[in-house]
Amino acid sequence: GNPLAPTRARFATSLYAFRDIQGTPYAAQIQWLAVRRIIPGCGSDRFCPARNASRTTTAVALDRALDLPSVAGDDPFTDDDGSRHEDAINRVAVAGLMTGCGSTTFCPSEGVRRGRLAAALARAFDLPAAGEDFFTDDEDRSYEDAVNRVVAAGLMTGCTPTTFCTNQFVRREELANIVHRALN
Repeated sequence: GNPLAPTRARFATSLYAFRDIQGTPYAAQIQWLAVRRIIPGCGSDRFCPARNASRTTTAVALDRALDLPSVAGDDPFTDDDGSRHEDAINRVAVAGLMTGCGSTTFCPSEGVRRGRLAAALARAFDLPAAGEDFFTDDEDRSYEDAVNRVVAAGLMTGCTPTTFCTNQFVRREELANIVHRALN
């Protein structure tokens, strides 16, 4: 009975910036963005790939990806005061990439929807007009042109072959994959 007898314990190490992305479909893209400090994690050393991407995460990713200029003095929203990402939110708003959810609110923790992301990407990367209407579920919607532009550019795909699902939330791992595509 030696209580200090050696035991065998299995452990794994990871070379990834976030401990919860190994084995996920977009681990390489998330890692590429993490190394360049483009996309933030969700706390300590985690990315939370399956969680919905918040409007803040999207704003930060766009701000860092595009290296937007400072907008000192411009503070269009009241619900991001004191946030460590307030400057990024202000920069994407002033650049016209993202709008608020109200006249003075941004709704930082709200999830970003596919249609709004398409619109932000079309503006952010100044995507050319598409020569094709790809989906049946966005007819006469405000995001139709942006959806066609991001799909033609290869940044996003539909949720089915004939639908885009503009109101569906974007997961964090999807956002990473889309931003990675846009930058490459």
